[in-house]
Amino acid sequence: MPEDATGLYLDAALADSARLACLLRQWMPDEVDLVFCDQGYTFDIRVRPGATAAELIEEVDDQP
Repeated sequence: MPEDATGLYLDAALADSARLACLLRQWMPDEVDLVFCDQGYTFDIRVRPGATAAELIEEVDDQP
């Protein structure tokens, strides 16, 4: 994680990254925004409290 704690960058499959995003969401206060995106920033999804990896992947798949 960068020293300024602004992001966590992974070299991982989408499903693994989505699972980790959901796990991180559980550890963070609800008022803190958590954004799930890819390296090219081709999608930008807010990870809501209680979100599942399947829901995140579905939102990614729904992107134009």
